[in-house]
Amino acid sequence: MESDLKYWLAFSQIKKIGPVKFDLLLKYFPDLSYAWQASASEFVKAGLPPNLAEEIVVRRSEIEPDRQIEILVQNRVQVITIKDNEYPPLLKQIYNPPPLLYLKGKLLPDEFPLAVVGTRKISGYGRLACENLVQDLAQSGFTIISGLALGIDACAHLTAINNNARTVAVLGSGLDKQNIYPSHNRYLADKIVKSSGCLLSEYPIGTLALKQHFPHRNRIIAGLALGTLVIEAATSSGALISAKFALEFNREVFAVPGNIYSPTSAGCNELIRQGAKSVTTIGDILTELNIDQPEKLAEARAQLPLEPAEEVVLNNLSSDPIHFNELIKNLDKKTAELAAILSRLEIKGLAKNIGGSMYIKKI
Repeated sequence: MESDLKYWLAFSQIKKIGPVKFDLLLKYFPDLSYAWQASASEFVKAGLPPNLAEEIVVRRSEIEPDRQIEILVQNRVQVITIKDNEYPPLLKQIYNPPPLLYLKGKLLPDEFPLAVVGTRKISGYGRLACENLVQDLAQSGFTIISGLALGIDACAHLTAINNNARTVAVLGSGLDKQNIYPSHNRYLADKIVKSSGCLLSEYPIGTLALKQHFPHRNRIIAGLALGTLVIEAATSSGALISAKFALEFNREVFAVPGNIYSPTSAGCNELIRQGAKSVTTIGDILTELNIDQPEKLAEARAQLPLEPAEEVVLNNLSSDPIHFNELIKNLDKKTAELAAILSRLEIKGLAKNIGGSMYIKKI
């Protein structure tokens, strides 16, 4: 994969190749190094429109794949692809998962990830609700996912850090310092990384924080989490886009009720009217997840029925770490099939990737 990575990065430089078209390339070509040399007619056979096929042929003469790796190293940014075992299993389940994730910091298999989003125009009420709820979530072992925006996002990240919890910020720009947005929160981005958190983006280094990127960013926020908590939001707030994605992904949606005369609570009150779970304490979130306390979430997941293929893989795991390649050899399964099964077992809390493609059975 390492020798192939530079071609993943090279294709990501062509803006018209989003998740759907990237998937067409992955399905048609044996690998992306081969695809990088393909003719326009081969790209059309893969399912790309003729104008894009021609654009790729022209643009690749301007892109140096090896240079893309150098740019990563210079900016201290890592990349994982959707084919890597480290790719977040919850995110892989959504309709259009990003083919690449650029990251700074530590991307871990978080046990209890929850998205916390809301207005940039935070009120005193919103700040108090955010600090109290996120403090309880943080102290109960949740990882807080948000978008580094001003207002609720920044409050959620800082409260998590101040309570020694992990927090993950998903950006709508490249991860190079000059493009981290908003610039006012660049200090917060540094704090997140230094506190064992993580910055994530699907956009290459050098990508500006353009308006059209943020709805796409919101789908990643919702896709990474078990549920999305909207703390304070107007009816036009981008936070409601995250809630909409959460519903589409069959994830839980929570909302904090607010003053019926406050514009910044109108979005939350409307979500509750439409069926979102009203939240005034952390207990409301735990109840909706059918658990009494966070540590029981893994137990609840373990009650999910196992498919025959999952049972076979689980029987080959133990408390002793085993490498992914060893499992392939033992089970005679294709890489993609085994990766999918292991991801489902991780979601159910039955298996864990402890790093280096080593897996254990969770007791």
